[in-house]
Amino acid sequence: MHVYEPEKFSIVAVCNSPALSRATEIMFKALGFAKVDVVTTNELSHQAPQLNPTFIIFSPEYLTLPVEEMIACGYPSKSKIGGAKSLTVIFLRQKKAETVIQSKEMGFDGIIFADDTMERLHAGLRTVYETKGHLF
Repeated sequence: MHVYEPEKFSIVAVCNSPALSRATEIMFKALGFAKVDVVTTNELSHQAPQLNPTFIIFSPEYLTLPVEEMIACGYPSKSKIGGAKSLTVIFLRQKKAETVIQSKEMGFDGIIFADDTMERLHAGLRTVYETKGHLF
């Protein structure tokens, strides 16, 4: 079984909004992750392979992008983003059935919610890591 140790993990957060980017970086550093990099959707396919993160976390704004832009930045195809050893997670604002279903259909390894407490965010990431981490 894989041991969830955020202090040894790195995250690439995919955000296009500067304000959301900064808030996301602060939040994941507060959760104790060793390294947090924030990239835009345009930068993802170029930077993810070099950063080789444990998690690639897509912000809620990802689902509002035009389909062409989603496909161009990874959709979240691991082969396109070069993060074959990364777990892909979508960070949603609300627990709306249609966005959860859409996220599952897109192939994300996990879904976490912005309205959860810090403990629940950790629990969500831990679950993704412990259930899907062995695949990498």
